[in-house]
Amino acid sequence: MSVIKHIERMIGLAVALTVVGCPADHPPLTGQPPSQGPSEAPGFVYVAVGVNERGCTQYTKRPTKEGIAVDAAIWYRTSDGRYTTNADICEPATSKRQETPQ
Repeated sequence: MSVIKHIERMIGLAVALTVVGCPADHPPLTGQPPSQGPSEAPGFVYVAVGVNERGCTQYTKRPTKEGIAVDAAIWYRTSDGRYTTNADICEPATSKRQETPQ
């Protein structure tokens, strides 16, 4: 097989994987409300790691069992207690929503 044919196949594979792996209308990433504990989300807990410029607490996920993989995203809490990666809809910790220990 010529080098050019090989490169053409690799480019085709890369394009196919990009198209299939990146849907344009994916739902927003949100987590479970804090009332649902580890039994509802086995394998990880949210851990507070800081506060952004709006006063919203920032969280990351920490595995609770060995061998569990978690994402490296920064998560925020919304006014209804759900977790989201969208900092534009986070609820500042100084608002009426009270922080619950994790």
